[in-house]
Amino acid sequence: ESMINDNNCDIIWGVAGNAGNGAAEACLETGKAYFIGVDSDQESTFSAEMAGITLTSGLKNIGDSLVWFFDEWDAGNEYWGQQILIGINEGGVGLVTDKNYDKISPDSVKETVDGAVAAVTNGEVEVPSAIGDTTNAVVELRESVRP
Repeated sequence: ESMINDNNCDIIWGVAGNAGNGAAEACLETGKAYFIGVDSDQESTFSAEMAGITLTSGLKNIGDSLVWFFDEWDAGNEYWGQQILIGINEGGVGLVTDKNYDKISPDSVKETVDGAVAAVTNGEVEVPSAIGDTTNAVVELRESVRP
C-alpha cells in the first residue's frame, strides 16, 4: 500500500507466485493500481474482483519446458548433466495477453511489448544471463547481497 499511496505506483508486479498476492490485494483495496502476476496466469486463481485488476502475468512455463526437453530427447538431442536455459523461443517463458491485457493496456504499450518479444525471438536482442558468469562484476554483486 505504501508503494501505491505514498509513491503513486500504478502497477505492481508480484513476486514469488502466490506468496506475492498481498500486492494484488493492496491494488484491489486502494483501487489505485493494477497487478501483474508472476510464474503462472494468476488471474485464473483469483476471485472475480482481483482478476479484474490483474493486467497480465509473466509466465514460467514449467510444463512447456518439460515437453520441450522430451521433444528434444525424442529428436536425439540429449542434455543429461548440462545446464539448459529455456527462454521465450522454446516456450519456457511468456506473457498472458488475454482480455485484461487487451482491454486495459494502451495500444502503444502492446506494440512495444510485441516489438520486444519479436526482437528477442528473431535474435535482434540477446537477453544476457548471470548464470555461470564468473566475471568480477557478477561475483562482486553476489557477494554484496550475501547475508
